[in-house]
Amino acid sequence: MHYIIGGGISGLIASLYNKDFKIISNDIGGQFGKKNLGPRILQVSKSSFNLLNDLNLIAKTKTCKIGFKIGDHFVDSVSKEDRVKYYLKSRCINDINLSVQDKQEYSSSMSDGKSEIDYYDVSWQDIIEALIERTSAPIIGKVSKIDLVKKELTIVDENNLSFVNKYEKLISTIPAPVFYKLSGKKYEFLRYASKLFVLSSNYDIKDYDYVYFPENKNKCNRITKVKDNLYSVEYTFINRNYLSFNTVNSIDMQMLPIGQIISGSVEKLENIEFLGRFAEWQHNVRITEVIEKSRR
Repeated sequence: MHYIIGGGISGLIASLYNKDFKIISNDIGGQFGKKNLGPRILQVSKSSFNLLNDLNLIAKTKTCKIGFKIGDHFVDSVSKEDRVKYYLKSRCINDINLSVQDKQEYSSSMSDGKSEIDYYDVSWQDIIEALIERTSAPIIGKVSKIDLVKKELTIVDENNLSFVNKYEKLISTIPAPVFYKLSGKKYEFLRYASKLFVLSSNYDIKDYDYVYFPENKNKCNRITKVKDNLYSVEYTFINRNYLSFNTVNSIDMQMLPIGQIISGSVEKLENIEFLGRFAEWQHNVRITEVIEKSRR
């Protein structure tokens, strides 16, 4: 049997194009099914067009305006130095002299430094619902153990009953540290930071759709406009003491324990494909690449 571990956007896309794989998940939709977690746009590309076409979804294109806060000013572009600063700040790396290339290429951070991105005006909820409609009945439950030697999955279903299934091939879309833990492999070298999203009405980012803050004097990393007078403010941290900032004006908060990749890489494993940014443990993996890999 072939399985997809994880029912987030990557798992659903993989299922759409690989009908002989069955999803195992107790959270269909994953992060993309949650609201107010920062920018969630489907960039215009051949791959994203193909996905919408395959889902019979029609969408016009729009342009997202991106800004950067430098000093007291909002600007449309930033220097290489500012992008390095943001890379280090958003990953809680304090040593500014530390070689960025030793971790991951910073060029993919801050939306590649672009000031505008063309995207399809379609909600992720509509995409997820269309994907779910085309997904063969998933196994509602979670994987509690992966035996790489016996090629077995221990699954706990929605009734809290445990059973073991053999697998021939796996597509893992769950974060690499979680996969490694389930398979009994060491994962301490996969370093990451947590992310917190605070929903607030107490911000002004001019006419930008979202703004990056590379300077350390601003505790947040990015602010996204959700709608008029409503903003999602993003923080990253490793030590929970970092949460000492004032959240009195917050409307809601969402936490992602594994929110930002710092360093490490996954190894190739027999009959297992890692799919998606956190599964592949590469920050520059985007949905368009997930679509391309799934369609092959």
